[in-house]
Amino acid sequence: MTTDPELNLRGGLTVRVGMIASAMLVSRVSRVRSPTLRLVTANDIIEKIEEHSRGAIDRMTMTIPRHRDDPDAGSWSVDFRIRTSFKDESLRVLCASLEPVPGLTIYERRTQATVHLNYDSFPSSTMTGMRERCRKNELTLGSIVETGLPQLDSARLSVPQSYANTADLVMIMEAPSLPFATFATRLAKACRA
Repeated sequence: MTTDPELNLRGGLTVRVGMIASAMLVSRVSRVRSPTLRLVTANDIIEKIEEHSRGAIDRMTMTIPRHRDDPDAGSWSVDFRIRTSFKDESLRVLCASLEPVPGLTIYERRTQATVHLNYDSFPSSTMTGMRERCRKNELTLGSIVETGLPQLDSARLSVPQSYANTADLVMIMEAPSLPFATFATRLAKACRA
């Protein structure tokens, strides 16, 4: 898996980890103040992924702090589930879903993520402006909600043609998955941060 001996990698996990799931879980570890607790948190995450991969639990839910140095900044509750491809059942990806603010839902699939803004939760002028910025390829996830994670905040959003005329604003962004070993290496680096 990884050459870093700090993490307790017990088995050969073949699950891939989605971009959002990876960013959120690495963030969870890096935002823990104590180096000892970072390692405990990382090993706990790996243990939960292994349990979920074996089917021992149907999903993982974790609280991710919004900011490392400001405990009053709040946190997000993020659900993690392993999604299987209909075409290739051996392709399993750990995906994240969250609702960072009421009316805004982000859910990840194997290669992309969907950002759904509920029409009733935002003023129509805001929705119109976002649609226009999407059309011009100027809208990023960070311009809607700042996660503090550069790879997510800078992700460009687009409106699929099938959702172009809906009341709710449904956008997609590319969200490639990583091999588990790459994710584990990032988690190990977060332990030392």
